[in-house]
Amino acid sequence: DYIYVFIESSQVQKLLKFFGKETERAERVFVMGGGTTALMLAEALEEKGMSTKIIEKRQDRCEMLSSRLDRTICLHGDGTSQGLLREENIQDADYFVAVTSDEEANILGALLAKQLGAKRALCLINKIDYTHLIPMIGIDGVMNPRQATIGKILHFIRKGKIISSTPLSDEKAEAVEFIALETSEITGHPLATIKFPKGTIIGAILRNEQVIIPTGDTVILPGDHVILVTMRSAIPQIEKILTVKLDYFG
Repeated sequence: DYIYVFIESSQVQKLLKFFGKETERAERVFVMGGGTTALMLAEALEEKGMSTKIIEKRQDRCEMLSSRLDRTICLHGDGTSQGLLREENIQDADYFVAVTSDEEANILGALLAKQLGAKRALCLINKIDYTHLIPMIGIDGVMNPRQATIGKILHFIRKGKIISSTPLSDEKAEAVEFIALETSEITGHPLATIKFPKGTIIGAILRNEQVIIPTGDTVILPGDHVILVTMRSAIPQIEKILTVKLDYFG
């Protein structure tokens, strides 16, 4: 089963402990691939002070990455090579992240890294159908650029003050974050009195940096940031609830 949880960021570690998934701060990260994603990831990891190594097949790309990154080590080689991974002490890695344009190579590299002792392995894939299968074969996590792109597109085409929209699981459901408008049906009434589409859950409300886990008696105020989960088929009804009331204009 896939479980989605609404929780304050300060409580995440406690939640992971509850689920038996305690985590330690990552110190050593291997990145397979030298494209734009790898560069951006390495820059972010450098900012966090993590020891990072990039493995890239193309010599010219390695040279470019070396010139752009301050503390990241760029290795010219194949991230699916057992010999190279052993030589670079992959068993000491906290994370191995495969982000090449070849998703089969990403899966192979992540699997190999785990077998050779890396604590955790993540891989980038484009086929959403693979998302559920990857954890079954021993890889710890999947990144799907298509889902991220879909979310960005939906953000622009949705009505109301929607900040973000992210497809969940098999894309039959969406998590939507929006700003409550003073003139929409969702504000000023207890949640229990609002006719939400079947299966819709108001997961969290952010009000003046306070996180509220709502009940049926909770009243959403104008300006609140609200996160809800609903079925994709119900989105038109949600949009209607979020948009401006007609009587506001007359």
